Amino acid sequence: MQNSTDAKVIENLEKDLKKKQDLLNQTINLLGATEIKTLTDLENLLEGKTLKELKEIYKAEINKLFSQNQKATEKLTFYTENLKTKESIIAEYQQTLKDKDQEIANKDNNFAQLQKHQEKLARAKEKAEADLNHNLTLKEQKINSLENNLLQLAKQKLTNQKQAQALVEQIETE
Repeated sequence: MQNSTDAKVIENLEKDLKKKQDLLNQTINLLGATEIKTLTDLENLLEGKTLKELKEIYKAEINKLFSQNQKATEKLTFYTENLKTKESIIAEYQQTLKDKDQEIANKDNNFAQLQKHQEKLARAKEKAEADLNHNLTLKEQKINSLENNLLQLAKQKLTNQKQAQALVEQIETE
């Protein structure tokens, strides 16, 4: 008889436990299973905080998080625009540097061409000077030759005059 009484007590305890578990599950479902994740959430509800109070607390937290999210979004937008501005300034500066590099390269190229042209002019000048010196030498030789010929002619003429004079004197004396 003791066993049957104990069995009934155990059975009643199990039924009671099952009812309490069902009641707990119903309470969780009623209060919102998504809002009750832990026993702490349930304890908060059962400590006198109503679902409305919890929703307000969560709503306040959500509003706070939303506000923080908006501020972060505004900062992100500001920083993104600032970054775009800085990137465009950098791009313009890089283009300016490229343009200056190209300008320097063009000037270097022009300078190299000018040096080549100056070298050609220097060679042409040297050739012209050499040609002039050669022509001058030839003309000096021709002048010397003409002077020598002229001197020879003058000597010949003088000799001829002396001979003519001697002949005239000889004719006169005869």
